[in-house]
Amino acid sequence: MTAKPESKPTMGEMLEAVFRSHAESTRGAMPATVVAYSFATGRVDVQPATQVYVEGELQELPVLTGVPVLFPGGLLGSLVIPLSPGDGVWIAPGEVDMSAYLATGTPALPPATKRRFSLADCVAIPGLRSLSAPLPVGSADASATVIRSADLRLGSALAVDPVSLQSKVATALAAVKAWSLLVEAFCNGIVPGTFNPGTTLFAPDGVAPLTGALKVKGE
Repeated sequence: MTAKPESKPTMGEMLEAVFRSHAESTRGAMPATVVAYSFATGRVDVQPATQVYVEGELQELPVLTGVPVLFPGGLLGSLVIPLSPGDGVWIAPGEVDMSAYLATGTPALPPATKRRFSLADCVAIPGLRSLSAPLPVGSADASATVIRSADLRLGSALAVDPVSLQSKVATALAAVKAWSLLVEAFCNGIVPGTFNPGTTLFAPDGVAPLTGALKVKGE
C-alpha cells in the first residue's frame, strides 16, 4: 500500500494566511470605555468596547493602560476636563512606535521598534457616546456653545474669585437703590422712627444678594 503524500497548502492559501495574519496584527481606531484616569500624567486606562479577530476567532481585547488623552491645548491655552470610569473615548493607533516621542517630545526621532498601527501606540479622544447614553439634560443647545461643569475655572486652575452674573448684579443694585431712597426719606423725616443701625434698613448684608456665580470662577 502506497502512503499518500502529505497535503500542502496552495499558493493562494498561503497568501491568504499571510494576509489574515497581517490584518489581525494591525489595529485601527475603535470605541473604548474609561477604566481609570490619572490627572497627574494625563493618561487613561481604557477597555476597548468591541471584539476583534485573533487567529480567526473573535476575542475581547485586554485593558490598555497609560493611553495619552488628546485634550485641545497649546502653549497659550488649553481645555482640560475631568474623566470618570465609564466615560466613552475614541482610541486611535499611530502609524509607528510613538514611545520615544512621548518620552522626550523631540521631533523627527526614529521609532524605537518596527511595530505599526499597534494599540500600544494609541491615543484617546474623549467625548464618544452611544445612542443609549446621551448627554445629560441641559448639556447642549442647538444655537449656543454650552460648557457644562460643576466647577468651571477661567484663566487658570488657580482661579477662585466667583464671576459676577448680570442678573444678580442688577438685583443687588436695585436693592442698594431702594436702601438709599429709604435712608434719604428717613433722614428727611419722611419716614418716622428712631435711628437704629441694627435694623434691616441699615444692614445691607442681610438684604443684598451675592452677585457671584456658584460654579464659575475667574482671575
